[in-house]
Amino acid sequence: MMSEVSYSRPKTGLVLSGGGARAAYQAGVVAGIMEILQADGKFKSFPFPIVTGVSAGAINASFLASHAHDPLGGAAGMQEIWKNISAEQVMRTDIPHFLKTLGQLLMNLALRRFRNPEMLKPPYSLLDASPLRKLLMRAVDFNQLTENLDKNVLDAVAITATDYWNSNCVSFVQSAFNHEQWKRRRRFGVQTRLNVRHILASASIPIFFSPIDIDGRYYGDGSVRNMAPLSPPIHLHAEKLVIVSVKKPVDSIELDRTRTLPPSPAKVLSLILNALMLDQTDFDMERLMRINATLKSVNSGGVSSLQLKPIDYLWIQPSEDLGELAKEYAKGLPRMLKWVLKPLGSLEQATEIVSYLLFDSAYCTRLIDIGKADARRRKQEILNFFSLQSR
Repeated sequence: MMSEVSYSRPKTGLVLSGGGARAAYQAGVVAGIMEILQADGKFKSFPFPIVTGVSAGAINASFLASHAHDPLGGAAGMQEIWKNISAEQVMRTDIPHFLKTLGQLLMNLALRRFRNPEMLKPPYSLLDASPLRKLLMRAVDFNQLTENLDKNVLDAVAITATDYWNSNCVSFVQSAFNHEQWKRRRRFGVQTRLNVRHILASASIPIFFSPIDIDGRYYGDGSVRNMAPLSPPIHLHAEKLVIVSVKKPVDSIELDRTRTLPPSPAKVLSLILNALMLDQTDFDMERLMRINATLKSVNSGGVSSLQLKPIDYLWIQPSEDLGELAKEYAKGLPRMLKWVLKPLGSLEQATEIVSYLLFDSAYCTRLIDIGKADARRRKQEILNFFSLQSR
């Protein structure tokens, strides 16, 4: 049951981006933040009243929301999932099944010239993500998520996916309070009760995984048209934002004019995946910083008529290149994925793709450790952000 409620606590929104297996880094960062806040002894409740996620970040967001009543337990549980992850828990990796899936896909493409496409059987993708559904059903308790909202442990949860038929970016929102469903150009907020299909849709990378049917419409990865990843928590009245990215900051802004080899298909696909999954957060953060600076300048000039206010944020990015790091663990890829990726190019040029699909316990554990270390390195900044003082 939803109700009109008011909160005295700061409305901090958590923003979790996409990135496939790289999302294990988010688990480490969130666990590090939880430990820092709990160790201080002044902040025992769940620190993120508003939780938003897209693609693999939607998996983490839904898990955290369903465990918001037990913040440390939820953080520990999320780490355990990633530490014990395997490709077989996310997709079918046996070569006979892949060949059957590929054969059916090719047959579908060939028959589309002669038969009504609606009569053709799935799949419409290279990989079968049915194991991921089973993992999510075990890991995410949607009834507990609803209870956490009803008891005001949470304010709202938003999961973003892309509508294949009109290219709209749709944020599916379940909240504890009544709010207007926002409408922007190609961006919509829709009130609903979340279930496993919303998470699967948000994490369904085009071509790799099949579209997901939600209420008669087909949706795919939320990163595809997510040009404003900070928008959902802001529409849900977040006053502060914690953004956890999975892309290392780019240090150099110099134009590189050294000669290169022609890009392989792997390099081209890596570029496309990075543009879809990672770059939007950088662009939206740049926009937020510019707006904050403008508002600060306007306010310092004594003008206060604008119905806008700066949004405080804590942006945490990896201290290491998670794509490059995947080279060290590429042997953990299932044989089927190696077989698929090999024709696309060398490991050097396919490393970004590998990092998305490397659901390997050793790699993901390394990412968790990096995430926790990055959070601990910014302990004082985290305490200050949450208005706490370190002892």
